[in-house]
Amino acid sequence: LDGTDGTISFSHWVFSDLLANDAMDVSVSNDDGASWTPVMTIPPTGSEWKIASFVVSDFVVPTAEIRVRFSIADDPNDSVTEGGIDNFTLQQFICPQCSGAGDCNDGVFCNGVESCNELLCVAGDDPCPGSICSESAQTCVANNPPVVTPIGPRYFDVTPDPGPVDVALLVTSATWPCVTGYVDFDSDPELAAFGIGRLVDDPVYRLPADWGTVHVSDVVVTPDASYSVRTDFDGEGLSSVVEVTTWSWGDTNNSGLPVDFDDIICALDGFAGLFFGGCSFFGTDLEGALTNGTIDFDDVLGVLDAFAGAGFFDNPGHQEPCLNP
Repeated sequence: LDGTDGTISFSHWVFSDLLANDAMDVSVSNDDGASWTPVMTIPPTGSEWKIASFVVSDFVVPTAEIRVRFSIADDPNDSVTEGGIDNFTLQQFICPQCSGAGDCNDGVFCNGVESCNELLCVAGDDPCPGSICSESAQTCVANNPPVVTPIGPRYFDVTPDPGPVDVALLVTSATWPCVTGYVDFDSDPELAAFGIGRLVDDPVYRLPADWGTVHVSDVVVTPDASYSVRTDFDGEGLSSVVEVTTWSWGDTNNSGLPVDFDDIICALDGFAGLFFGGCSFFGTDLEGALTNGTIDFDDVLGVLDAFAGAGFFDNPGHQEPCLNP
């Protein structure tokens, strides 16, 4: 076992008719029996054979002169004491020996830099403590969360932190616990070019520069609702959570006040393609189970309904996300 290690196992049978203090002692030597180190004491096993094992290096430094000794005695001489050994086996650990750190490099960045110590390879330390280790990019990535901003009753913006690895954008909701999805651009090329994103079931990975800022809207993005957004770093780690709450229903200029004439004017101006005084496209694109990226007459009617006191879910076209269909 010089330079390696091994496990010694054996079957044993120990009998003492008084079940007293008589037992079998097992010892190991690494100097051809010149000295011995106790390994274990085996009490009587009745009429059963049992199996025991030990790792040599747990007791002595492995060498080429390993011996194992089994001893049993009736002491004091007051009983019948017997012992037996069978199936003695040595399983050697075969480990490639190294002469330098280059022999130990496993090619896995996130395992750290391996080293060679006493002819054996030693695993490296975490190369990215406190950050995300990206095996695909062979680099450490700061696990900074995305920037998330509410921009309307049915929209919020998500901008991932710049970085060298592909990321996905995970969205959940405290308001709607059934909601879990990943951001992707709308399947309509024109809406996608406008930066409008929807929620899909599976993660979509892109470089942060290719994401830019996504204007997220979906059937499950509703007014006065709380959403949590995290960055998924190429499936290798998640950022902390950023919370966002959408604007109130019909509050097209985000005044925080009950819906008033200013909100109606925002909708009418938006219908004409004009935005003034805190009014915005995303604050006015309200209607449809899924917003359509257009300010149309339905959006104007939605603001008028809100002005009249109707809530978002009073419209039969809107259904709470977690209700069974």
